[in-house]
Amino acid sequence: MARKKTATKKALPKNTAVPAGMQAIEHAKSWNPEEPGDAIHFNTVAPIKKVPFNDGTRRVVEVKTKEGETLALWENAALRKLFETIEGDGVGGEYFVRYDGLGEAPGPDLNPPKLFSVFGAASESSNPF
Repeated sequence: MARKKTATKKALPKNTAVPAGMQAIEHAKSWNPEEPGDAIHFNTVAPIKKVPFNDGTRRVVEVKTKEGETLALWENAALRKLFETIEGDGVGGEYFVRYDGLGEAPGPDLNPPKLFSVFGAASESSNPF
């Protein structure tokens, strides 16, 4: 029996004009520390979002640095406790994260973990760490 042909969606050509009055929607730039000592001092400005990836989901939170820049902070194993604290405290919490370099690789074919020091402003309702 022959298979029924299904219609496929066609993408717009790259040179398609943007309708008048429309503006580009930008994602916040990710914070990617490179050197030990790189740090970010911020307040959360939105709830944590779960973003689908090929291997499951990852969490990301939008933050505003003390210098006024809006950035995306992605969860990794070293920042899991920070994300749990942010979820519990909600939007507006103040935190400081410093990249401390790479740790020891857990095996010969595995990448070394990134190490961070994480601090939160104490609130009356909870001790962040």
